[in-house]
Amino acid sequence: MNLKQKTIHSFKWLFLARVSQKALSFATFIVLARILEPKDFGLFAMAFVVIDGLGMFQSLGIDSALIQRKDNVERAANTAFFIFPIVGIILFLVLTIFAPFAASMLREPSLTSVIRILGLIYIIKCFSRVPSALYVKELNFKTKAIIELSAEVFNSTVAITLAFLKFGVWSLVYAYLVKQLITFIGFWKFCPWRLRPEFDWHIARELIHFGKFVFSSSLLWFLVKNLDRMVIGRLLGTVILGFYAIAYNIANLTATHFTGLVSQVMFPAYSKIQNDRNKMEEVFLRTMKYISLVSIPFCVGIFILAPDFLRIVYGEKWLPASGALRVLVWMGLINTFNAPSGPVFLALGKAKIDFLINIVHILTLSIFLYPLTKTYYLIGACIAILFSFAIRWILRVIWIEKLLGISLKKLFLTVHPSIKGTSVMLLSMLIVRLIPLKLMGMKLCIVILVCSAIYLVYLFKTKILNLANVKYMILK
Repeated sequence: MNLKQKTIHSFKWLFLARVSQKALSFATFIVLARILEPKDFGLFAMAFVVIDGLGMFQSLGIDSALIQRKDNVERAANTAFFIFPIVGIILFLVLTIFAPFAASMLREPSLTSVIRILGLIYIIKCFSRVPSALYVKELNFKTKAIIELSAEVFNSTVAITLAFLKFGVWSLVYAYLVKQLITFIGFWKFCPWRLRPEFDWHIARELIHFGKFVFSSSLLWFLVKNLDRMVIGRLLGTVILGFYAIAYNIANLTATHFTGLVSQVMFPAYSKIQNDRNKMEEVFLRTMKYISLVSIPFCVGIFILAPDFLRIVYGEKWLPASGALRVLVWMGLINTFNAPSGPVFLALGKAKIDFLINIVHILTLSIFLYPLTKTYYLIGACIAILFSFAIRWILRVIWIEKLLGISLKKLFLTVHPSIKGTSVMLLSMLIVRLIPLKLMGMKLCIVILVCSAIYLVYLFKTKILNLANVKYMILK
């Protein structure tokens, strides 16, 4: 199977599995939102501020180095395996000792036990990293995706069961641990690589040297993802943080559940064509086109329907999140446009550029987040987050133009068909919403289904989209 076929095959399986996985996750979240309280989600989100923070040190960028490596791969995998458990155990011990201090800093004493139990994921995940990296390196996303989907089924089952049994936030904690355990078992059972007791110091230095900027960028990205939760949780409390968490998750759906998987496939694929800049440009623009076909109508639709969507899908108690959702959905759109450029920087060995862009991002967020949150509460925090992501996107566009020769005009022409199609969808949405139906749930379903159908008909009718385009959306 050549690169084109492997990439398309990988994307197909990853897309199908990820859609199924996230649909299950989304449905589970709807059920849990009606059983659990906003404070439970706020506590869980706060705990992951600490967990994700230390978790940045688990890989040190070594897994990315292993994916890009071209020689002595098996020896490098054996070497990497003996690094990960040492780091994982150290992180678990550090977290156990400093959990009370972290809970005190976040002004939530009950977080101590939650953080300590979640720390077990460091032990579990450290043994899964090498098999996971090898699946990605070989573009074997079929096996990887099926394993992760199976783990998501266990996660949903355990979470809902424990929530009904009144476990509160612990239903989320135990379910997440079960998910990681099932993933670990699956990765090892089906990975063709088998560990051999060898460690090469020279290879270890090479892996760490390559991974240092990847790790540094990941560390900054952690700050970007968690600084908002720390500030909002500390200034506004766990209830408001719960509203923010649900608004952020909805707004970022296309970035985390669609473009995220595009990035996973494109990093190893770009690495194989890194010497052909024309081909990389062509693939980048095609990827942007298909991402925009999903992300732009989603953004506009959520902006219009935010209050109705929250009321009907999650319940009346989540309505205070509607204002935040309408601001953050534009951040989600920008984030989807950011996603395709990351693999380009990695594949071309330009991780340092992405690292510097992330520094500007975190500085921008740090400057504006606290004062805007203090003055304008949750809406102010969301505006600061939106602005920082916009700055990051502008800087990435500038560098993509330098690396691949893609101008802003080319980017606009690439997404222009999506803008036209979304305009048609928006007009139909405003008309359909005038239907005098009393059952709000039925009306919302009709609006979504009719407008989605009109949008798809427009795309096929104008030949913006056809079956051949879908088949070759990544590589010709």
